[in-house]
Amino acid sequence: MKKFCFILFSFILTVCYSQAHAGNGDRNQLKGFVVKATVIEGDTLPVVNLHEAVIVDRMVFTNEEEAKKYRILVRDVRRVYPYAVLIGVMVKDCDQQMTSMNKHQKKEFMKKMEPRIKNQFEKVFRNNTVNQAEVLIKLIDRQTGATSHNLIKHYKGSWNAFMWQSVAIIVGTDLKDRYDPNGVDKNIEHIVRQIESGLL
Repeated sequence: MKKFCFILFSFILTVCYSQAHAGNGDRNQLKGFVVKATVIEGDTLPVVNLHEAVIVDRMVFTNEEEAKKYRILVRDVRRVYPYAVLIGVMVKDCDQQMTSMNKHQKKEFMKKMEPRIKNQFEKVFRNNTVNQAEVLIKLIDRQTGATSHNLIKHYKGSWNAFMWQSVAIIVGTDLKDRYDPNGVDKNIEHIVRQIESGLL
């Protein structure tokens, strides 16, 4: 009887262990994922594309006034950066659509686009400070590779570009400003890289 109980107990343990082990195998398969592989000198190695790791220096300030200016710049960049990205996407989209158009079709296309752009951005831009406008002008250049002046000239003509540049000069900005990430705009670039990496 003892021998029978021992055999029965051993059998139950073996069945439970094998089922548990099979269950773990299924769970591991569900958690895994398929990756590309490459063979190097007879070894098969997985190939996984990793996200870019952004390393950002910690800012060091010489005094409180400098720190305050930086905090204001962070606020301004965070406010206008999403609009600069959106403008970059819109410029790229417009250029793609206009590639096959003649001069007349481009003019008609811009007439249709202008009210949509105005409705989307007018209230936002009216609420911006002069500093935020300056940052936006720089970031538009960063996103599109062209100054705001050149974009207006490209889409609306030289006269409109001249008029808007005159208004910008009166309020204290310049539509011809270029973005210099390694020079005068290094703090803006520092903040943008933090935003893009999810640190801000």
